[in-house]
Amino acid sequence: MVKIFPGVVDTEDLSLNISREILQNNAVINKISNAITKRILKEISDLKKKNPEEFKSFWKNFGPVVKEGLYEFNDFHDQIFEFAVFNCSEKTEMISLDEYVNDFSNDKKKIYYISGENKDNLLNSPQMELFKNEKINVLLITDPVDEFWMPMKMKFKEYDFTSITKGEIDIGEKNKSSNDKIEPKEDKDFVNYLKDHLKDKVKDVKISKRLTTSASCLVADENDMDMHLKKLMAANNQNISDEKRILEINIDHALVNKVKSLNKDQKDRFSEILYDHAKLMEGENLDDPKKYTNLISELVSI
Repeated sequence: MVKIFPGVVDTEDLSLNISREILQNNAVINKISNAITKRILKEISDLKKKNPEEFKSFWKNFGPVVKEGLYEFNDFHDQIFEFAVFNCSEKTEMISLDEYVNDFSNDKKKIYYISGENKDNLLNSPQMELFKNEKINVLLITDPVDEFWMPMKMKFKEYDFTSITKGEIDIGEKNKSSNDKIEPKEDKDFVNYLKDHLKDKVKDVKISKRLTTSASCLVADENDMDMHLKKLMAANNQNISDEKRILEINIDHALVNKVKSLNKDQKDRFSEILYDHAKLMEGENLDDPKKYTNLISELVSI
């Protein structure tokens, strides 16, 4: 049990007659605030070193509040990074950023992360498939506050925080051969067909480098808002741009090959299955679930 006690700062350097506006821009108040913040962060760091179990309890209750300091423009980011811990895909216990770069470093100098509502769903998301196969560690971000400071392109040491649900995936030498693979003409033709047929629903269609078992998935463009952050902002009635996402397909998947093998009229009828499948994998509602299930049943019988 972590005990929290109130405190009082005794100082003779402040006038008794002072307004709230003056306090907000008062040099003495700022100095006191910085000193208190440094002391509290040091105490948290010491707690982690001296009593790891008590720190776990503290972090469970107050970690999201402490990490708000990473979103603000201040001088305390490095101190917070020293003790902040995160769930990850390659360990059951939470790890620090130092542990990530020391135990799971990569030649791309990236700290990979994926964000969502809970750890189990993130581990089973299609965007995780390549990383799980290659045993590349990914931070599993479930605290909403992390959604706001990580996309600011902040670094930890020389490592960039990189969402695995945005843009192209390049994990270095491990997937170099797949990057250099020449795509057959029929695959290119199918992708071009999907681009045209689904142009009202998606921004682009690409052959995926991150899927290994799923048929398709949706990702955000490199310069667009991360998908889960967009959902969070929409849930809080914030105005956000209606950016279309990119549909990635696993060209070796049986469902993709089935749709690809159809004639033009059949493709026109069944190709949206791949888009709806990707939406379902994201836990999103379909516009017409009955139509989707009927099409799946029909496709199996062809």
